[in-house]
Amino acid sequence: MTVDALNVAYRDRSVALQWVQLAALAAVHFLADVFPGMMHSVLPAIQGEFMLNIVLGGIFLGAFNFACNWMQVLTGHLRAERTRPLYMYLGLMFAAMICLLPVLPRATASFPWMVALAVVCGCGVAIIHPEALRAVHAMDRISPATSTAVFMAGGILGFALGGRYSTELVSYFGGVRGLFPLAVCPIFCILALAFLKVPLAVEPRAVRGQPAPTGAPRLPFWPIMAMAMLAGISTSTVVWIVPLRLEELGFPLTFGGYTVMMFSLGAGLGFFWWAAAARRLHHTTCTVLSVSLGIPLIIAYALTVEHCGAVWFLFAASFCAYGSYPLMVSVARNASGPRLGQRMGLMVGGTWGISSLFLMALAPVADRFGKQAILFWSWTGYALACAAGVYLLFRMRRAAAEERDPSCQ
Repeated sequence: MTVDALNVAYRDRSVALQWVQLAALAAVHFLADVFPGMMHSVLPAIQGEFMLNIVLGGIFLGAFNFACNWMQVLTGHLRAERTRPLYMYLGLMFAAMICLLPVLPRATASFPWMVALAVVCGCGVAIIHPEALRAVHAMDRISPATSTAVFMAGGILGFALGGRYSTELVSYFGGVRGLFPLAVCPIFCILALAFLKVPLAVEPRAVRGQPAPTGAPRLPFWPIMAMAMLAGISTSTVVWIVPLRLEELGFPLTFGGYTVMMFSLGAGLGFFWWAAAARRLHHTTCTVLSVSLGIPLIIAYALTVEHCGAVWFLFAASFCAYGSYPLMVSVARNASGPRLGQRMGLMVGGTWGISSLFLMALAPVADRFGKQAILFWSWTGYALACAAGVYLLFRMRRAAAEERDPSCQ
């Protein structure tokens, strides 16, 4: 066999191996996001079994969401020079700790231990994501757009199916002991990562004050962060309140899981649709358009929530309002402000961490004014996000005018 033939064979084997490694990473992302989807969907069952009111239930979920997101900001740059995915191993084990809920006494007195398990689970989910993204960047034989899309699709499917089928498990086993089977799943992912020797990309040292690429927009970062945060608050509120409102209306727990799944699938399809649309429209313009389209759809769902078919309004709202979230992250990549790693950490983790604080604050409001009121006004964050987007568009046009005519400054 010639040297050229050997090189071709090695390259083909390398590409095939990286595709298998990428599939393993997508499976890890799938499992990591099963737990957030599960926590939202089975919350009514957890509240009922442990005799928690809506305020304690909101604190329980808020503690999970807070840990799940802020730990990404705190740990995202740790182990930057390491190539072994230790945090992925630990994260998968920590995330499965929530499956220990069934061993706790069925009483409100168990609430502190429940919160502790929620925080440990949230930390596990959090530390998985930064290292998994570094592993995706190490797939140098696969185009970055393709590898990122496959990885993100795993997470969306995990959140959607986790919300759907965790309710099936809880209903089948007659309580939260139906979570026990999920404790076994991390073992398979850990073995796959170890067997395939999935590597991590080593991030180059950031250079302070490094100029942006030629022609890249230099929008201010904090309005972009505000836009993502406000939209994230509405998204988190919808995912939290919808299963509770459906249970209040008498729908089975499984229908709440189905609704969360449809919301997630709508977002997943929206990711690809709005990314394609952004090739013709500027990312910020596309984001403002998509989020604004989601507002009337959320209102339509709130007004028709008593009907099973209303889930399609929610699907469409997620397709529009949540589907453009990756575009906000893309705009933040070239923004002026903190370093790139800090911007990405805030956009991916900080956005949802702040949303979790708002959920804690909204729980007493829902207890006082009712779940329907929270659902109906959940579009408010999207409206404010649109306002932040319009401000960014104004800044863009002003910057373009100043570039054409410096006398306009």
